[in-house]
Amino acid sequence: MVKWVIIMWLVNLAGMVGYAAPEQDPQFVAMVRLLEWRDPVTGQGLPLPVDRDAAVAEQVRQLLNTEDLNLKGAYVTELPPEIGMLANLTVIDLAGMKELEKLPPEIGNLKNLRVLNLADNALTELPPEIGELIGLEEVLLSWNFLTALPPEIGNLTSLRVLDLALNDLSELPPEIGNLTRLERLNLGLNRLTELPPEFSNLDSLKTLVLGRNQFTEFPPELTSLTGLEVLEMWDNELTALPPELGNLTMLQALDVGSNDLTELPPEIGDLTSLQLLNVDNNQLKGLPVEVSQLTNLRELDVRENKALDIPEEIRAMPDLTILE
Repeated sequence: MVKWVIIMWLVNLAGMVGYAAPEQDPQFVAMVRLLEWRDPVTGQGLPLPVDRDAAVAEQVRQLLNTEDLNLKGAYVTELPPEIGMLANLTVIDLAGMKELEKLPPEIGNLKNLRVLNLADNALTELPPEIGELIGLEEVLLSWNFLTALPPEIGNLTSLRVLDLALNDLSELPPEIGNLTRLERLNLGLNRLTELPPEFSNLDSLKTLVLGRNQFTEFPPELTSLTGLEVLEMWDNELTALPPELGNLTMLQALDVGSNDLTELPPEIGDLTSLQLLNVDNNQLKGLPVEVSQLTNLRELDVRENKALDIPEEIRAMPDLTILE
């Protein structure tokens, strides 16, 4: 259908008659508005991937066929609603626009979208229509000012990567537990104190970053995520790790540095896949001898633990580098 509409536009531009003028076609008019749009605050337009010296109909054709929209370098505070008519888009990269404060509801029309990069902007909220982008596989939202996520985030069941670092989140909606295909989740540098019970449903997770939040207790929801390979909980307020930590036998890297830990549970010796263990800048007085069971461990960081006693069995591990 789009192909024949474009042919009709081109025929009219050539001076032939028998079809409606392109300027009367709503889709054509919308695309021209998008090409000519200027931000009401900055006065800047969008650096759209078209040849602006080409005929208007050709520019519209290029826009309608665009699959990858990279707006890096644009200096705008909002996006025009006509962005929702670019139905072929699979990738939108709006990273580093700095001043982008909101998304139009029409973004929910982009059903073919697979990657959405909104990092390093000024977003304070997401429209609920983002939940209509059910084909999304990667969403990057770091370096914004988000205080909450809409429940509709739970509709994005194809998501594999979600980056929410460096925002202002104090809680997560229960619906995040619907994202059962999620493999990498970054929630670092927020204000989280707990996780919803539904978080334990994320059994595809391999990498989870919770560093620099406000956890005072190890979230019990994590102990059932037995597929985790990387867990970062540095710079929180943890005073203890539960024995159930030993359930995470696939862990290859565990970073609990810069907390208030006074001891480690003996069950840490069950983490037989562990290659890197960071417990620096805590209040540890000793390490359990069970650490010596971690035959794959290559690096142990225990710096900034005053008067730490390291058992000889750990020091004798032949492939281990101890940072102290």
